Amino acid sequence: MPNWKKLLTSGSNIQISALTLDADGVTKTSIDSSGNVAAEGYVSSSGVVSGTSLTLATNGATAASIDANGLAVFNSTVKTTGLIIGSTAVTSTAAEINKLDGFTGDKDDLIYAKDLKATGVTATEFDYLDGVTSAIQTQIDSKTSNVVGNLGVTANGTSLTVTTTNGTNIALPAATTSAWGVMTDEMFDAIAANTAKDTNVEEPDASEETKGKVALASNEEAVTGNDATKALTPRSGTAMAAAVTVSKKVHELTAPTAALVMNSQKITGVTDPTAAQDAATKAYVDSYRLEALSYALSDETSDIASATSVLTARIPYAFTVTNIRANVNTVSSSGLITVDINIAGSTVLSTKLTIDASEFTSATAADAHVVSDTTWADDAEIVFDIDGHGTGAKGLKVTIIGYQS
Repeated sequence: MPNWKKLLTSGSNIQISALTLDADGVTKTSIDSSGNVAAEGYVSSSGVVSGTSLTLATNGATAASIDANGLAVFNSTVKTTGLIIGSTAVTSTAAEINKLDGFTGDKDDLIYAKDLKATGVTATEFDYLDGVTSAIQTQIDSKTSNVVGNLGVTANGTSLTVTTTNGTNIALPAATTSAWGVMTDEMFDAIAANTAKDTNVEEPDASEETKGKVALASNEEAVTGNDATKALTPRSGTAMAAAVTVSKKVHELTAPTAALVMNSQKITGVTDPTAAQDAATKAYVDSYRLEALSYALSDETSDIASATSVLTARIPYAFTVTNIRANVNTVSSSGLITVDINIAGSTVLSTKLTIDASEFTSATAADAHVVSDTTWADDAEIVFDIDGHGTGAKGLKVTIIGYQS
């Protein structure tokens, strides 16, 4: 066997028809007579490998090949740290290239997307097309089908009506101070008139005869009253009222509408009253305190009988009569009891005093008595007559009610 170590390290040419390298009886690398190299491990070289083609196979199956034109075909994954196409280096990362995974369009699709973005359309605006299933312009045109006829306008004092020849009229109300609406010609005229008015017109000072501006009095000015050209406000008027003492007679005041409270003070110098609702002094009231003068015209057990001058008496003081009563202790079983009273020989009753049958008092008489003379003089003679005695009546008495006059 040739000394291969010596032959491989020599500078001489080795001429063989084929070369096979085995390890443990298994061929690992072979070179045939045509120069084809087959290897089951790594093949490395620091020189140039040349030939018409290069084929890399694994277990007899071609994994990659490079032909004479440099076309490389790989049947598996290609790993590289860089890629140059022509003279241009590819700078895209694998992740960036993978973004094209699944893209089925061509370059024209990519150009269209680029041109669309260049128009300024945002993603939000583009999303507005989501769900559109037909031509947008056609849809818009269909929405205006109700506004085909000629439009007209009619107006009145309260609204403006837009009319159509083939649709529904629309009434627009006139604007108010509390609601929006259309402007009427009256509103326009009013605005134009106000616009034409002079501005910053100086108002004249007010006087008793002329309208105009007036200054307001302060609290101090209201109290002192030294400026007749200024007006009172509620506040300054209150201050004036608190500071000014009103001098006015009672009868000049406005009549009160509620009770007059005197705060525990007296009213003095009151004259004697002449009408029923007049005020009176204590002395007057005391002098006219009611009294009762009672006279018995019979005893208590005997039947009364008709007679004149049954009793004669004299008035102890000047007396004003307010009422007269008669009563019995035993009623008349039938017939009236009638009493007359005379002063100075004349009756003082225009309707005599009576007690009805079965009644004890004249207070229940069917015909009330009437006193025609109520003012009796001091020491005047008074005479009682019984003009009617009824039946079986007893204990007749007369009471005269009044006050000293």
